[in-house]
Amino acid sequence: MLIFASLAVTYFFVGASKIYMEEFAQASAPHIYADSEKSIGAIKIFAVYFVPRDKTEFTKEAWGKPIEAALEDLKKFHFLQLAGLSDIDYAIYPKPVIGLKEGIEYDTETTQGGNPRALLNISEELENRIFKPDGDLFMRAFVERKEGEYPVLAIIYEGVGAMGGIVHESELEDKREIAKEAGVPEELIHIVDIKSVDGFFLTNIFFLENKNSVFTHEFYHTLGIPDAYETPGFYDIPLGKDVMGAGRFGPIEKTYIEKNTLQQLGI
Repeated sequence: MLIFASLAVTYFFVGASKIYMEEFAQASAPHIYADSEKSIGAIKIFAVYFVPRDKTEFTKEAWGKPIEAALEDLKKFHFLQLAGLSDIDYAIYPKPVIGLKEGIEYDTETTQGGNPRALLNISEELENRIFKPDGDLFMRAFVERKEGEYPVLAIIYEGVGAMGGIVHESELEDKREIAKEAGVPEELIHIVDIKSVDGFFLTNIFFLENKNSVFTHEFYHTLGIPDAYETPGFYDIPLGKDVMGAGRFGPIEKTYIEKNTLQQLGI
């Protein structure tokens, strides 16, 4: 069985956002975007502040505060937008995780496209060090989750990047065939060795400190929600004003999830 991830990336765009308010009809169970087989009634986020070994001098002293604030904001936003049908619980790893490698080894030579190599490389390291019982940073109290919770890894990176995606299992071995089966472009498919979570995303701590909605935007990629913009060149073209489009760079209090997207989540 191959484990692969389909990833999505955010780019900079400054635009106006708005609050979306409407009475929602009750649904039986919210699920992954366009996939009713995968429930997201309960979600567990495992948040880790990750610092490459050559960047320890840049480690934030009060790193935990912006992470907890971002998670609390996301929890409230998510509960409201999904009409109380999906709830988020979270755990924050109690200390910065110092990487075994230097930043360039995670990033490789390019960080374009949201820095997918960093997300993949760091996630695989955390899989081995934190989630496996024989890992040097394993902490049972941190990795525990309730039955039925949808597990998501949130990496707050002392480096560049902003992207997220879903981890799938597939019997196929060819990326082109996997992309066709998943209905996504081949360049979004990456082979990974991650079994402890079903979704993962990475953001720079800068996004948390500046009170925008990029952290929330990337989280929703872990539920399969696509970007609401196109990137034909250096600048992106917004296709919507919600958190998956232009609204991702506004404060979370002034953004929302589009009605059509909510319907794809079973709301």
